[in-house]
Amino acid sequence: PVSAGLGPNKLIARLATADAKPDGQRVLLDPADIDQHLGSLPVRKLPGLGHTGRKKLQEELRIDADTTVAVVRQRASEESLKRVLGNAYGASLYMMLHGQDHRELETQHVRKSYSAEVNWGVRFDRGDDAKVRKFIQDIADYVSEELQHLGFVASALSIKIKRKKKDATTPYKMLGHGPCDNFTKSTSFGIATSDPKVIGSEAL
Repeated sequence: PVSAGLGPNKLIARLATADAKPDGQRVLLDPADIDQHLGSLPVRKLPGLGHTGRKKLQEELRIDADTTVAVVRQRASEESLKRVLGNAYGASLYMMLHGQDHRELETQHVRKSYSAEVNWGVRFDRGDDAKVRKFIQDIADYVSEELQHLGFVASALSIKIKRKKKDATTPYKMLGHGPCDNFTKSTSFGIATSDPKVIGSEAL
């Protein structure tokens, strides 16, 4: 099932989508409809108001999670919400109570990381240093190629290594890694790069 909601901003569109579930559509564009729908919702339906925030509202302002948005508008000023919930979220909640949301719609996601992971069919024993170095450099070469294809350079590197647990039995999946201990380490490059030699050297 697919649900869809339409509104003048991200908040209203999200609330419209929630109202349309499990398999419908809801359009909230008319100001009167928005005000009526938003006002009828319990305040707990607003994004970001978790357990801690609801508890503070109850203790400080005597507003419980099921109090409607319309009632909260009457009881809580922007200053009181900032005092109870902090300046940032207090101001944000006040705006949401009035159907305002100035966040821009992001149609394109900017990628901030790239990863390559191999966890099947990998087996190394003590003394396999040359094999380990080649394996890591092969992965570095692959990551380098992908970064260059994307037009990116890396400013930092994280590496994760799995080591079979001492009491681990044979993995149920053939050549799977089975129960392992995970070890991670991160480092920063002095200059952002996509050079396979630099990436491989830092990984080793």
